[in-house]
Order: sequence, then C-alpha cells, then structure tokens
Amino acid sequence: MNVNNSERDDVGNDVGNDGRDSKRDDVRESERDDVRTKSDLHLPNKLPSDSLNNSPNIQAHMPTQAQVQKQEHEHAKTQTQAQQLAQTQSSTQAHTKCSWSLVVIVALVMFCEGFDLIAYSSVLPSLIQDTSMGVNKVIGGAIGSITFLGMFVGGIFAGKVNNFWGHTKTICLGIIWFSLAMFLGAISLNLYVLGASRALAGLGLGVVLPVALSFARGQCKQSQSAFVISLVMSGVPLGGFAAAASTSLILALSGWRMIMVVAGVIGLALVLATYSKLAKGEAKQISAAKISAKTNATANAKICNETNGELYKELCREVSTSTTKQEAEDAQCSRFSLRAFGKTGRLLLLLLALATFMFLMAYYGISTWLVQLMREFNIPLDNSLQLMMTLNLGCVLGSLLTARVAGKLGVNLVAISCALLAAVSLSAIALRIDNPILLFCLVFCAGVGAISAQNLTNTLVSNAFASHIRTGALGFTLGVGRLGAVASPVIGGALLQIGLDAAVVLLFLAVADLLGIILLLLCIKPLRKQVCENSA
Repeated sequence: MNVNNSERDDVGNDVGNDGRDSKRDDVRESERDDVRTKSDLHLPNKLPSDSLNNSPNIQAHMPTQAQVQKQEHEHAKTQTQAQQLAQTQSSTQAHTKCSWSLVVIVALVMFCEGFDLIAYSSVLPSLIQDTSMGVNKVIGGAIGSITFLGMFVGGIFAGKVNNFWGHTKTICLGIIWFSLAMFLGAISLNLYVLGASRALAGLGLGVVLPVALSFARGQCKQSQSAFVISLVMSGVPLGGFAAAASTSLILALSGWRMIMVVAGVIGLALVLATYSKLAKGEAKQISAAKISAKTNATANAKICNETNGELYKELCREVSTSTTKQEAEDAQCSRFSLRAFGKTGRLLLLLLALATFMFLMAYYGISTWLVQLMREFNIPLDNSLQLMMTLNLGCVLGSLLTARVAGKLGVNLVAISCALLAAVSLSAIALRIDNPILLFCLVFCAGVGAISAQNLTNTLVSNAFASHIRTGALGFTLGVGRLGAVASPVIGGALLQIGLDAAVVLLFLAVADLLGIILLLLCIKPLRKQVCENSA
C-alpha cells in the first residue's frame, strides 16, 4: 500500500511537473512572439531568431520598458519629420545674409522715381506761369494725376511682366521706359504731349516699383524685411530731395524743361551702371533656390532610406506627390489670380490696398502741392522749395528710423502711429504757423509720418503673402493705391481753383491718413489669421 501510494505520488508529481513545464513552454513561446512583434515594429535591427531559441534566459533578450518607450518615441518622431517634410521641400531659398549691395541698387532705382515725381511738383509753379503751355491749377493737378494713373496700370500688370522677363530685365527696361518719357516731356510743345509723356512715365514707374520691392525683399530674411523695404522706399524721398535742391539752380539757368532732361539722364546712367550687378544677383538667387531644393530632396531621401518604418516611407511618397501638386499650383498662382490668395488673403489684400490708397493719397498729395500751397500762404518760392527739401529729408530719415522701431514693436503698430503723426502735422500746418522753425519741424514730421505709414504697409503686404504671389500682391495694392495718388492732385487742384483756402487741402490730406489708420486697425485680425495659415 505504501509503495502504491508512493508510486501514485510520483506519478502525480511527474504529471504536475509535466503540466507546469508545458505551461512554461507556452509562456516562453508567447514571450518570443511578443519579442518578435515589438522588434518588427520598433527596433531598427531585428534580434536573430536563433539567439532567441538557443538562449537559456529569454528575459535577457527582451527590451526593457524604457527601451520600448524610447523606440516608440523614435517611431512617433519619424511621423513628425514626415509632416515637416512638405514645408522643407517647399522652401525655395535659404538666406544666410542680406545682399545689401543689391538692396542699395534697388534704392537707387527708387531714387529715379522720386526725382521724376518731385521734379514735376517742383516745376509746377513755373509750368503754370508758362503761358505757352496753357496750364492752370486744375490742369496742372490733372497732369500730375495722369502720372499716377499710368502707375496704376503698370502696377496691375507688374506681376505678369515680371514672370515673362524676370526681375532684372523688368527693372531696367522700366527705367529706360520712363527715362525716355521724361525726354518726351522735356520737348513737349503743348499740354497734351506733356500729359502723354507723364502717363507713359507713370506706366514704367508702376511696373518697376512692385518688382523692385519684391526683388529687394527676396534678398533678406523676414526679420530684416521692414528695414529693407523702408531703405528701398527711402530712395523715393531722397530723389525728391535732390530734385527740390536742384530745381532753383536749374530753373534759373535753363527753365523747367531741363529738370526733366536731368531726370531722364539719371535713369539711363543708372541702368548702364547697375545692369550687370542686378543680373548676377538674380542669377545667384535662382541658383541658391535650386541648390536649396536639391539639398532638401537629398536630405529627405536619406531620411527615408535610413528609416525602417513603412509608414514613414509612405508619408514620404505622399509628401512628394503633394509637393509636385503644390509646385504646379504655385506656377499657376504666379500669374496673379485673386483665387490664389484664399478667403482670408483676399480680405486682407483688399484692406491693405485701401490703406495704400489713403496713404498714397496723403503722401503724393502733399508732395505734389506743398510748394504751391506754401505759395498760397505767401511764402517765397525759394523758401517753399526749402520746405519741400525738408519734407523729403523727413521722409528719408524717418523711414529708416521707423523701420528699426517696427522691428521691435511690430509693423502694424508703428504704421498706425506714423499715420497719426502725419495727420496731426498736416492739421497743424493748416493753422498757418507764423514761427518758421516750428513750420519746418511740422513739415519734417509730416514727411516722417506720411512715407513711413506707406512703407510699413508695403512691409505688411510682403510679409503676409508667400514669395510666389508676393509681386502680384504688391502690384495689386500699389496699383489700387495709385488711384489715391491719381485723385489727390486733381482734388487738390480743384479745391484751389474754386477759391478754397490752402488749409482745406491740408485738412483733406489729414483725413486720408486717419481713414488709413482705421483700415490698418481692421487688418489686425485677418493678418494674424493669414500668418497662421501660412505657417500651417
């Protein structure tokens, strides 16, 4: 009996041990399956299957929880890299430093425009006194408006012309165009030929301005954009300063026609001096874009090859397809269509265009009529020309100063402050200040505010929209803005012709600045939304 019981116990123990051993084998097999699954999903290199089978301790080959979490983190990181791949591939430039020499050249292009525009304003009193031309205050203002009407048309088509010819040819041919138009104005025998010459000059100026701004903006980082745009646009009042400074001497020697000849000569000389530099800069810009695109493609291919996850490879293929589609869409958008801007972009574009309308109405209104308005205040011509020089000096120095401030405080805030400064200064000048020092200070402040508000509005446009539609956006806003420049001289001349006081003209220009402030305030919300959409 004892033997039989012992045998049963031994048998029972053997059976129990066999069952437990079988369960251990099942557990070990399950653990090996789990290791293989986790290795396939997370580990870059699978553990050899024979090491799993031959190892006496399976736990030694299993990854710890920290290792598994690390591999999961790396796997999630590859998905994030794939999402960033689209932005990397769509980048066309990698700026290491700003090409200041090209920015200065573009500023000289704006110098020619400023000399041209202010030259006409400076000779307007002499032109009215020239009875052979038959020009009065209303006609003089209308001829000034024709110039800006030509600039409106040129600005609308600037994007298409730039796509066809490129930056360098468009800028240089535009300068040649308005230089020849200045020569035509110099030899005009009646107001009709003079008006046609001003319209043609405006057409060339309208094409050159947005293209030059877009080209200069492409030479710098976004953090430098406000200063670069303001530096370029400071060429306009600097040219106006030179025109006002030289008018007295040239009028005394040769009359108003020689002023236009000088303007044409300056333009042609600039083309001869800078064409090769602009061409090299544009070629370098295009080459840098190609190198950047090739580098990005190589880096992305390397990431795909080094990553074992099939999910990431699939994302790479999807991003590559979407990038190709995006390039095709960009090429279509570069022909300028309002559909390319999206709903928020169209609203923002309209508000900025209307703000440009108001600021250009104020700026070109005071630039066109300041000399004549001061003559209405019984200020001698020489002193009136000195005030014009002061206005343009304020434009030059103020635009550079406010650009620096805008980089720290925000472009929109500083633009609103500058417009307010211009409105207050113009209103104070309308009070007929007797103190000459105070009058010069107010004119200086009007120049600071008027040009800076417009320059910073251009910066808002250039920053809000992507590079492939930037020229079209600037062309549209400046083109619409030129209508304000068209209206301003006509309205100013009409107000003077019907016998209203010169102070009314100044107050009218101050109201234009105030309306521009309201439009910039309305831009705040869509501007933020547009920036978020661009960064998404």
